[in-house]
Amino acid sequence: MSGDVREAKRKLPLPTLMYRLGLGQHAKKSARCPFHDDKHNSFSVWRNDTGLWFFKCHTGCGEGDEITFLEKNRNVSNSDATKLFVELAGVSGARPVQAFTHERSDKTGQTPLDWPACVDAFTDKHVEHVAKWRGFSPEFVREFRDARLIGIFNGLVAFPVHDRAGKVVAVHYRLKDAHGATIPQGRRCVRLS
Repeated sequence: MSGDVREAKRKLPLPTLMYRLGLGQHAKKSARCPFHDDKHNSFSVWRNDTGLWFFKCHTGCGEGDEITFLEKNRNVSNSDATKLFVELAGVSGARPVQAFTHERSDKTGQTPLDWPACVDAFTDKHVEHVAKWRGFSPEFVREFRDARLIGIFNGLVAFPVHDRAGKVVAVHYRLKDAHGATIPQGRRCVRLS
């Protein structure tokens, strides 16, 4: 594995890539396959013992890593998928490419929230800060981050607000004056203390 691909896999693991592609609802151990009209859960996403991510359709659509997923999703060659993956991750001086989902801005004119970017912004420094601040172990906070349940929005610790379909539609974060707020405005959320 080249250094660029290894760095891209670190920066843009399969679940994050799937969220950026608008397929986040399939990024779990048991889900419906995004590649065929699935009536039952036949698709899996998991992390192996060495920390690498993989997917598999148990009815035969395919299996592999982030690059193989892009190959199948975009119907491109392995070489083109590799180049695209490195670009999406912003490796080798490339500016990270925005997700190419079919989503458009909502009726208010706001563009969809890029929750994966918020999670990517949650560094190990943030892990240590939150662990110390809330009295958690750093391992617990890393697991929370790896599960895509914590991120950084406008420089502040943020939590996702999901709709019924499991899509992140807003974030909840704590302002410096200890009041919570949501973005986009008007979304309902649970206030965290």
